[in-house]
Amino acid sequence: MTIDVLKTLQGKIDELGALIQNLQTRLKDAPAGVLLLKTSNGHQSRYLKCETMETLEYLGKDKEPLVKALSQKKYDQGLLKVATRQKAELERTLERLSKGNGPRMLDDVMSTMPESLKRYITPDPATNEGFIAKWSQPSPKRFYKGDVPKESPHYTMRGEHVRSKSEILIADRLYARGVPYHYELAFSPNEGVSIRHPDFTVLNTRTLEEFYWEHLGKMDDPKYSVTSKEKVEWFAAYGIVPGRRLIVTFETSMSPLNTRYVDRLIDLYLK
Repeated sequence: MTIDVLKTLQGKIDELGALIQNLQTRLKDAPAGVLLLKTSNGHQSRYLKCETMETLEYLGKDKEPLVKALSQKKYDQGLLKVATRQKAELERTLERLSKGNGPRMLDDVMSTMPESLKRYITPDPATNEGFIAKWSQPSPKRFYKGDVPKESPHYTMRGEHVRSKSEILIADRLYARGVPYHYELAFSPNEGVSIRHPDFTVLNTRTLEEFYWEHLGKMDDPKYSVTSKEKVEWFAAYGIVPGRRLIVTFETSMSPLNTRYVDRLIDLYLK
């Protein structure tokens, strides 16, 4: 995964800001006073201390709801103190990193290099550009599915031999939209789990998240539809579901896949 320090810092600052706001809201509704614990002869007693009270109020078993609320208040106050300090420290760090001359982000460094030298440079995987370049060239361990049957006349814009016209449509729209992809690349969610070959393995270049795209092209065939259902359920068993790292398209002989729909899915999940 790439290193985006400024973006990560800002994300953590935003998270802490939301936490602080939530804690402040909870504390407004908390009961007045402070919970005190006193131990005598091995027995611990609970008391309420308020500014408006001259003496401490003993909190017996009948006051359990109040004890619970005061305990939560004490915990929330501790969280608020730490979260406020951390947020201030991160804001100071972000401000320091944002000052000065030169590139602020790792991905900005390439833009400062002379054009005549860029073709000699291999972007570091710590940058988005380098990560994408490395992802586009998978290791030998990630092998592809067997060859497409020779009788298939279908080739993509990149010259890949695929199994159907609809796979050409998907591949060419991914290519035209600048979405990195692999065709029928081996995939296993965990070690020891059987290997599958999704039609397309694709990368969101903004989030650097990997998606799997399955095209189910003969849904009016009962036997094929059962196999397709099982395929989607196999992904779901490992937390990969439609709309969350799994993109699924369908078609029948009477309702073919269309470019507009593919582009909408690309906009929704990969841009």
